[in-house]
Amino acid sequence: MLPTNSPRKPRKWLRRLLLAAILIPSLTLMSLPWLASTSPVRVFVVSTANQALAPSRLEIGSLRFSWFGNQEMRGVVLRDKQGKALVTVPRLSLHRTLRSLAMENPVGGLLVLEGAAIDIERRADGSIDLVDALDSLLKGDPTKPAPKNPKPKSEKAPPWDSLSVKLVNGSLSVRAPELPEPIKARRFELSAEMPAVKGPVTWRIALANPSEKDDSTLEIAGELDHRAPNSGIPPLTAKVVARQWPWSVNSGGLTMSGRLSGTYSTVRKAERWSFVGDGDVLALKATGAALSGDRLQLDRLGGNYEISETDGAWDVRKLDLVCPLGSIKATAKLAAGSQSVTTKIHGQLDLAALAQQLPHVLHVRDGLSVEKGAARLDIEIADADQGPGRKLVAEARVSDLEARDNGRLIAIRDPASLSAHILQRPDNLKVEQFAVKTAFLDATGAGDLESGVKVSATVDLEGLKNQLRDLIDFGTLDLAGKGRIAFDFRRPEKQRYTGRLAAEFLALRVVGLTTEPIARNAFRLDLGATGPLTDSVIPSAWNLAQLAIKTDDLTASTRLSTATTDGAFQIDELRLALVPLPQNPAPATALDPVRLAVKGRFDPATGTLELRSLPDAMKPEPIAIGEEGLKIIGLKRGGALHMEGTLTGDLARIDRSYAWWSGGAAMDLSGALSLKSGINVAPDGAITASMTFQSPDLSLAGSEGSPRRILAPAVLAMHTQSSPSFDQIEVVNMAMAIRHASIHAKGNLNTKGDRRFVDFAGTLDPNWAILDPLIAKSIEPKAKVRGVARPFKLRGPLTAEGSGSVLQELEAELGFDRFEAIAFGLKVAPTPIVLRWSGGVGTIDPIETTINNGPTILKPSLDVDQAGTVTFRLAPGSEIKGAEINDDVSRSLLAYIAPMLHDATRVTGKASVTVSKADYPINGDESTHSTLIGRVEFQDVNFAPGPFAGELITLTGQKGASGLRLDQPIELAIADGRVNQRGLSIPVGRDAKLEFEGSVGFDQTIAMRAKVPITQGMLGNSAEAKELLEGLKVGLPIGGTLSHPTIDRRGMKVGLRDASKSVLKRGANDLLNNLVKPPRSNSPRTPAPRLR
Repeated sequence: MLPTNSPRKPRKWLRRLLLAAILIPSLTLMSLPWLASTSPVRVFVVSTANQALAPSRLEIGSLRFSWFGNQEMRGVVLRDKQGKALVTVPRLSLHRTLRSLAMENPVGGLLVLEGAAIDIERRADGSIDLVDALDSLLKGDPTKPAPKNPKPKSEKAPPWDSLSVKLVNGSLSVRAPELPEPIKARRFELSAEMPAVKGPVTWRIALANPSEKDDSTLEIAGELDHRAPNSGIPPLTAKVVARQWPWSVNSGGLTMSGRLSGTYSTVRKAERWSFVGDGDVLALKATGAALSGDRLQLDRLGGNYEISETDGAWDVRKLDLVCPLGSIKATAKLAAGSQSVTTKIHGQLDLAALAQQLPHVLHVRDGLSVEKGAARLDIEIADADQGPGRKLVAEARVSDLEARDNGRLIAIRDPASLSAHILQRPDNLKVEQFAVKTAFLDATGAGDLESGVKVSATVDLEGLKNQLRDLIDFGTLDLAGKGRIAFDFRRPEKQRYTGRLAAEFLALRVVGLTTEPIARNAFRLDLGATGPLTDSVIPSAWNLAQLAIKTDDLTASTRLSTATTDGAFQIDELRLALVPLPQNPAPATALDPVRLAVKGRFDPATGTLELRSLPDAMKPEPIAIGEEGLKIIGLKRGGALHMEGTLTGDLARIDRSYAWWSGGAAMDLSGALSLKSGINVAPDGAITASMTFQSPDLSLAGSEGSPRRILAPAVLAMHTQSSPSFDQIEVVNMAMAIRHASIHAKGNLNTKGDRRFVDFAGTLDPNWAILDPLIAKSIEPKAKVRGVARPFKLRGPLTAEGSGSVLQELEAELGFDRFEAIAFGLKVAPTPIVLRWSGGVGTIDPIETTINNGPTILKPSLDVDQAGTVTFRLAPGSEIKGAEINDDVSRSLLAYIAPMLHDATRVTGKASVTVSKADYPINGDESTHSTLIGRVEFQDVNFAPGPFAGELITLTGQKGASGLRLDQPIELAIADGRVNQRGLSIPVGRDAKLEFEGSVGFDQTIAMRAKVPITQGMLGNSAEAKELLEGLKVGLPIGGTLSHPTIDRRGMKVGLRDASKSVLKRGANDLLNNLVKPPRSNSPRTPAPRLR
């Protein structure tokens, strides 16, 4: 039997391979959403987003992608660079499947933000934190190159599905500088839809604060058709519906709050606008500094308006405002060019209600109650009755004003009224009637452009106060004076006008507006201008103006002309003369007028003012503009200001002028002054300034009979920065130099209340070569001082508080390294000296040095009493040991202790000084005196006597001595301007010495008494007389001065007479003793007493 072949089965591995080829891609595709939702992918997405948002950052808690469901993100937070959470979204979902996003247009769908919290802040500079956080994303990557082949603009973008955004159950917080409290909505919902191809973008925003006490809501809805074919603003519809929505705002010193209700809509259609609104502001409150402490409260401020744009004109069909204080109703049709213009305005004000709400703003007198009063205003502009033109009729009146003051009725029936009737024709302007009538002002006017429109008025300032003082609290304000005002306006040529205003006041007095009262016998003002007229005979500009002012002490005039190229105008001349008013008592010398004469240019567009002195104004004035001129840039409201230029002046006239107007004494300065400055003022008022003062010949008056003290060349340069309120000034650097010294410093000036405080540090560098002659003149011809200055510090108030002294609160430190000095034959070895001042007491670091090679320890200090007297003190323990003595020291200093040293020569030896107490007043009146108590010890001091010492020695009967010696301690005391000593004696022989006691004044007068021994030399060297004269002394008065001492020889004669009596008594006693002497004995005997 033949074998048969059975069919072969498919191999299993091939089936498995085919199955894997199908399943693996399918499973991979199905798992892509799961993979994209994993943490690594989330980290990658966040990192990529943050690279685009930097420095802001995005946080995502989790991702969830689905082929068949919505795409979700959870825990989404957008933070700015400071880490503040701007947008927080707990759950964000896109209602589209992953399949539709991959296979269809990826743009479109419904994006839902659940529970989103948005926190937005607008800063003071106008920037918004949320916009700044998205700034880098909105601008794109600047480092990424632009595409090389961009698509043509005409190529249409692929169509995309409609995009809808919904925010549900969210919250909103908005902050801004002008908002006292953030705008908050606990419930915030938003829906917006952008169609795919055409149709408007629509939106709806709903804000609410649901609670039991607050059911306020605010809804903003609208649509914008940005695809509409037009070149201007696209069609727009916006509608705001508010219900008790709270609001508050802070601006200009005023804080207002209230609740808004009503419906307000804005529509732009067919390139025309229309505005309709009807609503109320409820519970309106206003407070702040602008209301001077008053609090405005209105239950309701209602508003109703309808405004539309038609045929190039604005039609105000209705504009009504009404509140408890009054109402305004207006209708108008405003058109450009020669089209018809009609306007009607009617307003009324309840003065009693206004005074009750704002008594401090109106300065209502305390205790006064305004019970009645009304103000009314009616304005109508319409076409002229006959022919082309317009007429203006204005009527205003304050009437029936009644108030009560503690039961007394105050009534003013017609306090003020105004009436004006003006007719404007195409070729003329006619004032048919103009009248203003009050108790203090009476003005009337009439006329046309051909004959002139003329207005005249009389003013009585005292009448103003008399009429209103029962109602208004004028405070310290006092007014007096009567004046006349005249105005003339005409057309001398076609399309050209001239106008003039003249005013004159006599016996003018204004007190309370300025620090000093304004009182002038006469004040005159004259203002004139010319310029072009428009076709409607209204002035369109000016091209020439003149102003003149004249008072008792001021004469000023200027002439201005416009430039036709850039809108700037020229200041052809500006002259000013300030004449000092007479004073009582009149100063010894009259003060010349202060004059200023300049020309320049002003550009209103840039706010630039340039000034230069006129050629005839270069003579020395207290202050004048230098040759480089003065330039001010930024004279525009709210902008930055820069000023630069030079000023020159005469210091002598500045000094005299300041003394005249301040009432103080002049410092007798002299010299030329130049000032170069650059000043920047920021919009907030902060000031940065750089200034340099120079004077090539600055000098100061010397003492009586002395020449002027030359301080030049003098330079002061500084750079400062001040706060907007000017209460903090930082001196970034300051350098000041005169011929005697220079100072470099920096620091701060701060104001606290009415006091100004300083905190400075720097260095002081004396010019010793210049100071040497001054030191020699004030001390002695050979005096010199040297030293290396240490950095100094100064901190404390510049003005005292109450009756205290500035020195009591001032803190300072000043010192020198290697300080050395030579004066009066003394040489102070280099040593540091540091002065510290705190709490009204000055301390000087203990000084250890040598004076004439003698070790020296000084313990100085400074003290200030309540009268402001500064006293230099030396504490106990201050001493000089073994200072070497020379002729200069003995002649200049030691002669006050030992007058015979004044004319001595070949002085050698040493002296030591010990101080128990030393007080030297640096300032003060004549009642203050120096005081010193101490001890001076002469150590082997040898000297050749001069004529004065020689004469004293001769009186003792000794031969002329070639040398004398001092070696003893002396008690020293200085009081009442005199140097008192006790214990001075000079040996003049083997057993004899001269003794001195008394004082020498600082004026070198001598008041001393010398005890001169009676020696045998006076009696011919008799041996018998020696025993009789032993111990006898004669008192010798010494007077005169150190330069010319005098010896009172009559006093010596009296002393010798007294001494001779003593000698006779002593001789008789010895004779009696000899007569009664007993026989000699070996036993001792008691001697008999001597007779006296």
